[in-house]
Amino acid sequence: MITSNIERIDPTQWDELLTNSSTASWHQSFAAYRFFSSQKPYIEPFIFAYSRNGSLKAIVSGYLTNDYSGIKRRLSRRAIIMGGPLLANDIEQYEVASLLSTLINSLKRECIYIETRNFSDYSTWNEAFSQAHFTYAPHLNFHIDTSSPTLVESQMSKKLRRKVRTSFSEGATVITQPTNEQVTAWYTILQHLYHTKVKTPLFPLSFFLALNNEPTARYTLIEYEGDIVGGTLCMVLEGKTAYEWFACGNNQISNKIHSSCVATYASIMRVMAEGCSRYDMMGAGRPNEAYGVRDFKAQFGGSLVQHGRYLHINRPLLYNIGRMAISIIKHM
Repeated sequence: MITSNIERIDPTQWDELLTNSSTASWHQSFAAYRFFSSQKPYIEPFIFAYSRNGSLKAIVSGYLTNDYSGIKRRLSRRAIIMGGPLLANDIEQYEVASLLSTLINSLKRECIYIETRNFSDYSTWNEAFSQAHFTYAPHLNFHIDTSSPTLVESQMSKKLRRKVRTSFSEGATVITQPTNEQVTAWYTILQHLYHTKVKTPLFPLSFFLALNNEPTARYTLIEYEGDIVGGTLCMVLEGKTAYEWFACGNNQISNKIHSSCVATYASIMRVMAEGCSRYDMMGAGRPNEAYGVRDFKAQFGGSLVQHGRYLHINRPLLYNIGRMAISIIKHM
């Protein structure tokens, strides 16, 4: 049975699936669905669940979003499934394919394309994705083993460790329970980064302020001489993985304060102390393409993985026009 009604999903079974699945991620949790539901109308959450003989075997949760209004809205309307589907380890190929096909049929009029951004290895279910007419796109990521402080430190480059030590000795401090004003100051830095370098749309400030009240969110901000100079936002799947969703730093403050390095370092150490055994960097670009963010993240060590993305295009013409428009914007 497949349902898209949240009221028909047993929360206890959902928690059990999240605990036991090899593809579990925060973004496929009830906490994530609840949070995204609070962010309407900027994003519109959806959920599809599959049960076999009364036992929950899969959840695909995500959100519909767009970047603009008017005609531009039509070129950016998409469905994003962060983390990839939450699947039971004993689910069959045909069951996954059926769930994905239902997802496509339900959303085909709602968006230009559907994309899963995988945080786990889905190679076992390649056949199911192919049957549902999803195509695979290579994409890299870093997973950092945070099972022990000694291991974490040993994975980091000597240059990075030196930058962290210098930053702390020069007065950088860590804030783990920021006020809304401090989150707003951090958002200003993040917004500048997206405007000047990333050149893709960013969630509004209200989205990040709402996360400051979310129990599964971890803001780790860096302060120097009374000002917020950087920080990270992680989402935590308790006892398992922390996901570094957003990170930024103002590295122009002082040549001795390396705010971006300190922010991620402090975030890693924090979630490790909370019991997370993995730190997911949430993306390192496409293989064989130069990417400065990948170079930065590589300093922290860990394993470079390629779990990729799956893409289904509902409207090829609009999709191609949108891709060209984004390419032009990024090169302006």
